[in-house]
Amino acid sequence: MKTQRQVTITAHPATRMVVAAVAFCITFVPQAKACGNPTSVPVAGANALALAPRLTLGPFNLTPSADTAAFGNQAGDNSPTIVGMWEVTMHTGNVLYEHAFQQFYADGNEMQNSGLFPPEVGNVCFGTWKQRNARSFNLKHYGWLFDHGNLVGTLILTATITVGTQAAGDTYSGNFVADVVLPSGRVDPTQHAEGTMQAKRLTIN
Repeated sequence: MKTQRQVTITAHPATRMVVAAVAFCITFVPQAKACGNPTSVPVAGANALALAPRLTLGPFNLTPSADTAAFGNQAGDNSPTIVGMWEVTMHTGNVLYEHAFQQFYADGNEMQNSGLFPPEVGNVCFGTWKQRNARSFNLKHYGWLFDHGNLVGTLILTATITVGTQAAGDTYSGNFVADVVLPSGRVDPTQHAEGTMQAKRLTIN
């Protein structure tokens, strides 16, 4: 009579961790709606397993992107960038048009919070900016306008801004044009405005 030998296989702790990680990926990948909606669990699991080694072991990319390098070359050492927080004042002639806090982000977006208008009428604008040369920038931003909770129009403001030189890099000046587009899509000629703008940089000090 042959005696059957029982062999007990003990998984190495590191092996157990890998198996658990694979099981976790296969279980939860279908719920990652932000990157698509997988229609097949095996396919989704296979994609996760294929990407996992590269995500875990791949080298860090420390080389600046082409866009970042171009931006740095364009700005120059003595040409302060627009990125940061500003306190801006706008005039149409001698009339104060706007006084606001303004934030320019490095990704090309902008936000402005008005100090002249209350939140219920719409006092926050969002915009986008693009660098023209070492010290000049184009800006375009938008804001909803309300009257007793009802949308009555959209403010569209475009501006050309020039930041001061290195000695005066904490200021900028420029010109703006503003229009209000009514819900019908028509531009309201009575709310057209053109003027100048000046700003000072706000810092932590």
